[in-house]
Order: sequence, then structure tokens, then C-alpha cells
Amino acid sequence: DLNSDGTPTPGHTDEVDYRNTVPVVDLDTVVDAGPTSDYSTTFVSVGTPITITDAGAATDIDTPDIDELTLTIDGLEDGAAEVLTIAGEAFPLNANKTVTSAGFDIAYDAGTGVVTITESGDDGQMANADLTSLLQGITYENTSLDRTVGDRTITVVANDGISDSTSVT
Repeated sequence: DLNSDGTPTPGHTDEVDYRNTVPVVDLDTVVDAGPTSDYSTTFVSVGTPITITDAGAATDIDTPDIDELTLTIDGLEDGAAEVLTIAGEAFPLNANKTVTSAGFDIAYDAGTGVVTITESGDDGQMANADLTSLLQGITYENTSLDRTVGDRTITVVANDGISDSTSVT
């Protein structure tokens, strides 16, 4: 409230109604299969890793940063032969591994199949552009000569410190 002279009334507090906009992860920004944020591809041969996204992006319109990105991997059957490469680091999907690479802390828990990615600096937040670049470079490979047939599903969720994005696969 204001006094008649336009100055604030002493002791009065204005309330601001801040509504968080949830982050968005889009693994298929090319949208060649219709309007979807999910991405599907087929792993064909040993020695040829595939990306988990088709020019994907992670964004949050009300902040330039994302606090955490998680990838949950399901359908693993071939132990150490199945590998995600993130920020140039190979993660065999049968063993726990934690690294700091390219400004990110990356931890894989083989028991849950979850990769957790956070920023390794002081503020703990990843710039949308940096995270998008990281996401676009993640690859999957199965080096087994006798691969187990079946789907491998990677579900991706971003968190801005307040809310999770919708999960995409």
C-alpha cells in the first residue's frame, strides 16, 4: 500500500506470487516422428555407439540453470558390455562409477540404473546451454558379440531445484 504522497506505508509487505515453470527435456527436437519429446533409435552393430537424443535440449524458461539431470536405464542384460559415454567418460553399466568431467559431476549407481549429473562448480547449477551440449553427446554402446535381444530404455528427467520435468525416453 502507498501513502497519499506515493511512498510505501511503513510495515506493509507486498506479496509476490512466484510460480515456478518446470524444466523441459526434449530428446527429439528434430520432430521427425510427430510432435513428441521422446526419441527412439536402434543399436545395430558393435563398434558404432548411438546417441540417446536427436539434437536434444534441456531448458528452463524461468532460470538459465538446471540443478540436476537424471538418466534411468532399464532393460540392461549384457553387463559390462553395455556402456554409456558421458562427457567423454565411459560408464560400463554393471558397476558404480563417479567422475568429474567437463565441469560436471557424474555418478552412476549400477544397483538402481540411475545416472545423476550435477554441476561441479560452486553454485551447483548447470547452464541450459552446457547441459544441452552434454545431453547431445551422450552415447550408448553394447560391445557384446552375443547381445541379448530386447529394448534398453533411458528415461531422462531434469530438476531446477524446485520441480522435476516430465520424464522423456
